[in-house]
Amino acid sequence: MSELLGYDYMFIGIIFMGFNIISSITIFGTLKLSLSIMRAVIQSIIYLVTCISLPYFPSFMPVLVITLAIAGGLGTRFYESIIAKVSKDRHETLSIDIGILHIPLRIIEFTSLILFGLLIEKFGYPIAFTISGISYVAFSIFSYLRLR
Repeated sequence: MSELLGYDYMFIGIIFMGFNIISSITIFGTLKLSLSIMRAVIQSIIYLVTCISLPYFPSFMPVLVITLAIAGGLGTRFYESIIAKVSKDRHETLSIDIGILHIPLRIIEFTSLILFGLLIEKFGYPIAFTISGISYVAFSIFSYLRLR
């Protein structure tokens, strides 16, 4: 954002602060709504369209990042529900189980950052954002199926 769009670091920080606030508000505001296929489809569409749009509409970056926050907030409940389901009835080792369940996420996150860096260097930003959007769609579908 700094190099390509000329944003100063304070504005970039404000964008990411907005991301976290909007994501949190979305999580809190949708806690009582069911984890339906419609929710998975809506969050997938929002995320995929936004990811594909990011490299082509950089002037809308702040709005698109906030839109990603909404989709991410909707998806957080799926992720947390899976953790709750997997760790159900495991009172003695609950915190250990939850910590272990986060290990694959962190490994995938770390690996994807390296791979996306290489992809961006070789092919540019559109491929990385498209893969990210498709991956989120897969997450939404698989999460819904796992929780059914």
